[in-house]
Amino acid sequence: MRVHHIIASINLEIGGPAVSTTQLNRHLQTNGIQSEIHSIDYTRHGPLADPQAGPFVEAGWFTERSRGWNTSFQAQTRQAIQSSPGIIHNHGCWMAPNLLARKLAHSLHLPFLISPRGMLEPWSMDFHSYKKKLAWKLYEQSNLSAANAFHATSDAEVESIRQLGFRQPIYRIPNGVNVSPAPAKRPESLQQIISPFFLFLSRIHPKKGIDLLLRSWDSIKKDFPEWKLVIAGPDLDKYRETLDAQFPSNDQIIWTGAVSGETKDWLLHHAAFLSLPTHSENFGIVIAEALAHQTPVLTTDQTPWTAIVDRDCGWVIAPEQAALTSTLKQALTTPSEQLKKMGQQGSDWMKAEFTWDTIADRMRQAYQHLSESGPAPDFAITE
Repeated sequence: MRVHHIIASINLEIGGPAVSTTQLNRHLQTNGIQSEIHSIDYTRHGPLADPQAGPFVEAGWFTERSRGWNTSFQAQTRQAIQSSPGIIHNHGCWMAPNLLARKLAHSLHLPFLISPRGMLEPWSMDFHSYKKKLAWKLYEQSNLSAANAFHATSDAEVESIRQLGFRQPIYRIPNGVNVSPAPAKRPESLQQIISPFFLFLSRIHPKKGIDLLLRSWDSIKKDFPEWKLVIAGPDLDKYRETLDAQFPSNDQIIWTGAVSGETKDWLLHHAAFLSLPTHSENFGIVIAEALAHQTPVLTTDQTPWTAIVDRDCGWVIAPEQAALTSTLKQALTTPSEQLKKMGQQGSDWMKAEFTWDTIADRMRQAYQHLSESGPAPDFAITE
């Protein structure tokens, strides 16, 4: 079996899809499946999540301004798939590589699977909706209609696909999570961070609810003078400029910029808890990563992680100011030993249900069913 993954970018600053797609590719290979990634390298968006998965065409000025249109990438990808046909697994929407995936699947008569990666969620559809309405009419509706099946990472994403009118089978398979051991010592770039601190780790973007978090913290920080809020993540759209105008810098907020590797692992392992008051997540891989690092999570009911409450490893609220402020106070006053217990319960959960080997095996079953060489798995939704 061979699988060709097509994704607009796997640069780390793009966010969760870069990590989840490269990890899936790596673990499929480990489990004996011929799997490869076709993508474009946007060097200004940080390092590649997996440089060894290439070679990748580097994005130039025109590619960055044309939603990923790149003739060299198109020719390279077509040649690779023509010489070694297989399932085409498209990741994401709205970009030129996603259109290429559909065209190649159609012209080469290959099975076509789409993972929307959260890009069909209602909040995402409404954000910059005028651009998406145009793209929908030009090519995206045709892309989605051409899929033989979809891959969704949560029940909410299944519902979003069905709400748009698509009736193809959907494989409901979550992302996996890897855990690296905490670095033996604090990375040099984090020397200014001392405990106790809580963490926001994600793109600096309106979708992530960071304005809600900053407003809540601004209203209560005087009651917690020993605490720091550490904000880590890439600012691709210069949203921080807007936030700085509303919430001037002070010694209880530390911005680190984009983080990866040991720096990211250290933050996840040493934070008292993660706060992600997001408006929409199809999966929210940073939530799984935090839990895997034994760190409780405060997030919203707009993620697929409402079981956090039942598992007693964090807090789930509506993405509203009052709810966030009161729950943030609760988290900040939770004894450290209780936080550690909650973190351990979250880690045990991740190890039991979200290892990448388990996820890769489910994807293998999905690919076999899609290529008509295997039975329908129990996580295939056909209604």
